[in-house]
Amino acid sequence: MEYAMYLSRFIMLLLVLILSGCSWLWPSVKESDVRLITADGLTGCTRLGTTHVSLMDKLEPLLQNEAQLAEELVALARNSAVQFGGNAIMALTGIREGTQSFAIYSCETDAGS
Repeated sequence: MEYAMYLSRFIMLLLVLILSGCSWLWPSVKESDVRLITADGLTGCTRLGTTHVSLMDKLEPLLQNEAQLAEELVALARNSAVQFGGNAIMALTGIREGTQSFAIYSCETDAGS
């Protein structure tokens, strides 16, 4: 009986930790302000750095299609941009084995729109 109680608590804790690390949870207001731009939208932007984002191998099969995978990778890149103080990202590579690279930019508010 005591073993079952500890096991159930462990499973609950594990679920909380797993779900807290998923990007498919709604982004905060700051992250939703980070724009995905193309090379045409770089006017007035300063490059801050690069981020390489990846979904865990075990999470990738849960995604329905390539578009959903791309959406999750963009969400992760937006999270990274907030940490860098950026407000825009641009894809540098295509998706390869669940991984993609993005440049992070700080753009004037009307640049890249």
